[in-house]
Amino acid sequence: MRKRVILILLIMVLLLAAAWVMLQNRTGRELPSLPSLSSLQSLLSRFSGAFSSDEASDGFDSELYSGTVDITYPAFLFSDEDRADFDPDAFAAKYGYENAVVNSDGSLTVTMTETQRSALLRDVDRETEAALLNMVKSADTPYITAVYHDTAYRWISFIVDDDAFAAAGLDTYYIPWTAYKTAYTYLVLRNDGFECAVNFYSSDRAFKYTVTYPDAMTHPTLVFSRFGSYDGNGEYVYDRAAAYVPMSVITSLSDGEFISLCQDTIQPILDAGYRCVILDYDDGTGLVFEGSIDGVITYGAIDSRREIAAPYRYYRIQDGAVTWENA
Repeated sequence: MRKRVILILLIMVLLLAAAWVMLQNRTGRELPSLPSLSSLQSLLSRFSGAFSSDEASDGFDSELYSGTVDITYPAFLFSDEDRADFDPDAFAAKYGYENAVVNSDGSLTVTMTETQRSALLRDVDRETEAALLNMVKSADTPYITAVYHDTAYRWISFIVDDDAFAAAGLDTYYIPWTAYKTAYTYLVLRNDGFECAVNFYSSDRAFKYTVTYPDAMTHPTLVFSRFGSYDGNGEYVYDRAAAYVPMSVITSLSDGEFISLCQDTIQPILDAGYRCVILDYDDGTGLVFEGSIDGVITYGAIDSRREIAAPYRYYRIQDGAVTWENA
């Protein structure tokens, strides 16, 4: 039982920590960075040996869970250095798995017994639900008043206080990603796809929006909040709109995809009367659009006021292509 609990915690450490970086300068939070496979192996070295049937089942009838199942950990969890030094046969033998294989796409497939997986699923389900419930009216997310999910974590729905949610601004943008990564361990062990829709509803149960994963990792769902700009006397000057999005999502877009994003999403907001639109990246930088997407698009460091503190590059959309020059 003790070994199984340790393994559950280690799997949670590995799977919940993908692609987060520092947001301290805006949110005051330090989000964990991606752990390496070598660090996981180091943690696993705290115990050795395979699960016994009694340890793994703990209340399950092992005869009902005979056989094995393949669990695949996606490639993005592992760095090139991890894969270069990784011996799957030694890994499987050391930790009691039936088999382990590094696939051509860089993912890792581990074969474990159904007894092991079923016991893990039960406890990971408890851990996942507890983690989601801890987000309700927490110090970091006081605007979340309730959370619901289906039994397979295919959807997670948050009820939020509208005023408090709006006042939190950019600090709310990490919530869908947090929810998805919280459920991700269960989805991997369930071995039935990684899809999960994170929904938001107002306190009167009116639908607000949905962020769907894993699509949102490559096709951004941009949720904008309104911010005012004020002069030195504290007088309102104009409205701005900002959305949090991981830099990797934007930089992975082709010129055509980026231009479509600008035309279909950014320009309509500018046309609605906002002076500028900010794509706030996850590393303290961002893109700022002012007036029109046909003008200069500034990339640089973003300060606590969501303004460019130091420009790094200037981008333009010209003749169906994106050009740039250093600031």
